[in-house]
Order: sequence, then C-alpha cells, then structure tokens
Amino acid sequence: MAIGSLKKANVKNTGNAESVAYVTPKGQWLTVNDDAYTAEVSNTLLKPMTIANSTFHAVQIPPNVNKILVRMLWPLSGLDPTSVPNIRAFGIYTDGQPISVMGTDGTGLQFVKLNVVTWVATDLSLSIGTTTSCQDTVWMYSEVASITGYNILGADYLGVMSTLAPDSLGPFKVMVLFL
Repeated sequence: MAIGSLKKANVKNTGNAESVAYVTPKGQWLTVNDDAYTAEVSNTLLKPMTIANSTFHAVQIPPNVNKILVRMLWPLSGLDPTSVPNIRAFGIYTDGQPISVMGTDGTGLQFVKLNVVTWVATDLSLSIGTTTSCQDTVWMYSEVASITGYNILGADYLGVMSTLAPDSLGPFKVMVLFL
C-alpha cells in the first residue's frame, strides 16, 4: 500500500523493544503531515488508501485516546502566507490489523472524516499570520481547529491530507495532540 511512511504516536525504540508514552493533554504535539503544501489530486481525495505523498503519515492512535487537537505550523519568515492549505483529518479503521498489511480493495481499510459527516464537505482551514498568530523564533502557530478537539470515533489510525494547496511556499507542518 502506498500511504507514505508510517509513524506510531509517542513510541520510543530502545534496542529491540518499543515503549509507549501515553499522551495526555499535556503531552507532545506530533507531526502527521510534514508539508501540506502539495494538495492531493482529486482521485486521491476520494481514495485515501492510494496516498503516495511521503509527507503524509498514517499515525497509530494510542489506547484510551478519544480526541485530537489539530494545528498547523509555518516558518516565521516575516511575511504572511497569502493562503494556507485546507486539510482533511480522517480516521482509519483496520479491524485490529497493522495498516501495513491491509489491502486497498476496501476489504480491510475503512475511512471516516472526523470534522463533518460528508467526505467532500468543508475541510479544515487553519489561519496563520504574522500579526495574528502565536510565534516563537522559528515557527508561527495556527489556532487549533476546535478548542474541544475532534472525536476520533474509535479509529485505529489517523491521517491528515492537504485538500487545497496554498499560494505561499511551505513547509506547512500539520500537528495533532492526542487527548
């Protein structure tokens, strides 16, 4: 399956073993899309199992997680981006199997958009600006898409893809916090 590289949320490799650090609202933000600058083509937007963009990561959702917060980062360059990417956050259901062994024929993977019911309805647009966004010495941070978070609806994995390319150069990093 061509879905970019996989990431596990807050998993630390220690030799031959992995240890999981469960995330709380005070946990760390995790990058789920390294650069949402390039929008997926219309066919991929309707068939997310065909994503081949290396900036996209299907992130395994840790146990006991119910919601996510979503935000975007943009390099602090002194200029406001003229537009930012629109993004689509979706849950991926694998029937308890590792996503890497699932087929793309619909027999194993199921997808649900997390912010609205209709797949092609309103995607998330996170505004960023030099006079309106929180900043550090490297990044501008968008507001979170929802202050109460999005319910992950029992999904096994999370994906976030770009649905509308920005006019400004990236990288536009998309990050989530598991709650």
